[in-house]
Amino acid sequence: MKEETILPLLRTAYVCFQCGDMAGYYEQLEQAKAAIDLDTDCRSLYGEWLLILALSSLTDLDKLLSSYREARNCIEGYSRVLPQKAEIFLEYYNPLAICNPKPGHMDENADKLTEAVKLFYSLTGGGLGTDICYRAQLAYFRGELDSARELAREAFEVAIMYGQEMTALCAAETLARIAIHGLDTGLWQFAYSHISRAVSENTSRACRELAQIYFAELNLSLGLLQTVPDWIKKGEFNSVSAPWGYRIVGDKHSHSVLPSALIVQTEYFNYNKNPVAALNSADIAQKIYGVDDVLSNAHYDFFRAGCYLQLKDIGNVKTALRRALGAIAPDGLWLIAAVFAPALGELLYEAAQPYGKGAERIREIGAGFWSKPDPDPKKNDGGCTERPYQTAGRSLVAALLRQE
Repeated sequence: MKEETILPLLRTAYVCFQCGDMAGYYEQLEQAKAAIDLDTDCRSLYGEWLLILALSSLTDLDKLLSSYREARNCIEGYSRVLPQKAEIFLEYYNPLAICNPKPGHMDENADKLTEAVKLFYSLTGGGLGTDICYRAQLAYFRGELDSARELAREAFEVAIMYGQEMTALCAAETLARIAIHGLDTGLWQFAYSHISRAVSENTSRACRELAQIYFAELNLSLGLLQTVPDWIKKGEFNSVSAPWGYRIVGDKHSHSVLPSALIVQTEYFNYNKNPVAALNSADIAQKIYGVDDVLSNAHYDFFRAGCYLQLKDIGNVKTALRRALGAIAPDGLWLIAAVFAPALGELLYEAAQPYGKGAERIREIGAGFWSKPDPDPKKNDGGCTERPYQTAGRSLVAALLRQE
């Protein structure tokens, strides 16, 4: 009878977490724990409870590892609550962002994630490739593109082999961004075609929605503003704030897609020369919905800098740049700054001076793609209205249109 009572409670808690119903999640966990405590012969069920409790610690790898280690000692074989071949971060696709709410810990967190993936695999048969994808993202944002390409390819292949669709999608997106930098149409077509298939094939709803958002984000990078879905432009997210961040009302969208949709909306407004709307979008994401991680914070502040430059508010440009650089410098994520350098110019280099060779590294990373032929000969008129990868060249735009 214990199993008949406790396992359904834990499965319901799992569903509540996926839907963003944290109140329901904790309520089910509490009821399950109370039932477990009534019987000392519930070791395996306690291990299952630990696995579901660990979902609340996805952004804290020390807590996550502690729960996984203890659960591994309690459960024989695979979990009976989590699905076999589950993804370690469920429907949340971006391991580098998830694991790093604060700057300065990305290298140590890479090693912790590798251990977490091994334990998770032993408990569910899933998770493989996630840590490799994390390292690919880290290499990419550091401007180490050869290493990023190799790691992203490996992550993609492992994820496909073991049925990890969200990890495969993240690896494909990383490969697409590397292709833009290198004007590699073959790599672009490989990555873009996978994302295209993820939109239409028999993948999970969250995977399809995120693939659609990836399309919009990659196309924005190439200056194709018209491809952004109307529901993102109009902010039709069906979301409301909650004590834990946000929740989705109804079933129009998956809970996990909101952070990605919000940053694409901010990006769209910025590049469409609507800086006030972009600033409001960024504030809604961070101050209302609680989006808070190193990658998101850095991108939002670089976008803010571009918006304030369009508004000719240099004081707030400098403030935003200080925050953005403070987010990326501890882990050396200089490619993010290099993408915005053509628009922000000397203001960016001046703000980077306190970070040792930061300004030099920004120039080094950017030199590889700033000099590419510009498919749009119009001059940038200030701010971030020029797309970061506008210099990606006609060949990639043509390849993209062929894929469509």
